Amino acid sequence: VTCNAIISAYSTSELFTTTATPTCTGTVFSDFTTGYTESFESGSGDWTNAIDDQIEWTRDSSGTPSGSTGPTSGSDGAWYLYTEASLAQGSFLVDGSPAKTAEIISPCFDLTGYKDAQFTFYYHWYGANIDIATLSVEVSTDNGSSYNTPEYTKTGASNNNWVSQTIDLSAYNGETIKIKISGTTGDGFASDMAIDNFSLTATVDSSLGIQDEILSTFNLYPNPVKNGELKLQMPREITDFNITISNVLGQKVYENNVNSNYNNIHTVNTSSIKKGLYFVT
Repeated sequence: VTCNAIISAYSTSELFTTTATPTCTGTVFSDFTTGYTESFESGSGDWTNAIDDQIEWTRDSSGTPSGSTGPTSGSDGAWYLYTEASLAQGSFLVDGSPAKTAEIISPCFDLTGYKDAQFTFYYHWYGANIDIATLSVEVSTDNGSSYNTPEYTKTGASNNNWVSQTIDLSAYNGETIKIKISGTTGDGFASDMAIDNFSLTATVDSSLGIQDEILSTFNLYPNPVKNGELKLQMPREITDFNITISNVLGQKVYENNVNSNYNNIHTVNTSSIKKGLYFVT
């Protein structure tokens, strides 16, 4: 079954075919009226360590186990994330150096209807071996399947202070993104880098009219239909609606009134509909 969609707005109509886009898995943050923050005071939040990296970003407070490297407290509160660069011994099960990489991945940030996003974080860069370490920030628009060229890369001399870094994400206006922060240790134990005090802000994209902004979140997928199911993702502002599927002769093959659809996704069972071209209204 191949479906096209017609959306009516103020007595006009548009014929278009949607394509399935990768669904962003995990927690989705989409309310930027107050912005997003995470300081790891009560856990790692919705940030997760990658499964294919070499070492981990570890939540810690009051100083890392190695002397003369890493912070003694967080940038915002007591807790922070850091990379342990010591060689395997005792409770350290794997070598943390040289050049071992830890990756941590953000929740999904849905920037639909927003522009000029900025991601700010603090880093701590201290230790005799940290001058050849690397810290980078990358962005994915396909649920982490791939990441773009790093938006920011840090290398260089030791500095025993928390430093703020803001990254311009305006290139991702209106998109859903994930952020990956990678830290690669230096050539010895004294390269415990740390990160803390994350925030992501964005402004409402006033260039979109109210109607356009609402309809920009409409999605019909998969197209063509697979496994006998068609999903209709509606804007959060619309909870009650009527859905009709008609063939090219204008004959209705499906009709349903949906009330209080607060999960915003309606599933249509198309297993009884013959293969062909249909219109969804």
